[in-house]
Amino acid sequence: MSPFRKKLFIALIGLVCSPCLSYAVEDGFYATLGLGVGRISGKPDRNDFLDAGLASTGTFDEGKQFTPMIEFSVGYQANLSERFTFGTEAGYKFVRENKMRGSLPGTIDDGDIKQELDIFDLLLVGNFHIDEKIAFFVKGGMAFVVNKLAVASDFSTNVAGLTLGTFATPSAFSPEAAMGFSYAVSRNLQLLVTASHVFGEPFKLNEAVVPGVTLLTVGIKFSL
Repeated sequence: MSPFRKKLFIALIGLVCSPCLSYAVEDGFYATLGLGVGRISGKPDRNDFLDAGLASTGTFDEGKQFTPMIEFSVGYQANLSERFTFGTEAGYKFVRENKMRGSLPGTIDDGDIKQELDIFDLLLVGNFHIDEKIAFFVKGGMAFVVNKLAVASDFSTNVAGLTLGTFATPSAFSPEAAMGFSYAVSRNLQLLVTASHVFGEPFKLNEAVVPGVTLLTVGIKFSL
């Protein structure tokens, strides 16, 4: 390649890439969408089933370690300095059904306890921009958690205050904390990796409670 063509090629590459290599984070609204997995903490073990008169024979399955989840949020951010931005966001997270199974004494039937979580949160968000592309962020605030708990089995003993075919929706406000990294693809689009935890109570087989949950998500952030 001749020197002239090489210079022309470099100039064209610079012209194409310059909009996405140098920019300033602007004040304004944004929206995020993420997919990931959640792990509901405090799952019962065999002793919990035994205490409730269940699973004295047969097997016990505590359910999946991780279940799919989805989240989205809207927020507003403002510049505090060249490297720091601060904002607030409101969001919703849905942790898909997790099923725990125990066998009934003296029968061949299995009993299932199912739960899934709806999480509505309001968080403060701080971003530290390492460079023009990469930023580290932390979040903290409160979440309103609804635990949709159901008994889908032939249990003869109440489980979490429930009987066959019934369900409960215990709810509570719980603290939430998160941290992660973002990578800017362009001025308006960022890729996100986030780890978060909503604090809750240990799972109790004979009481409907709101459990804690740990979440790991990847997503996108679109700034308006």
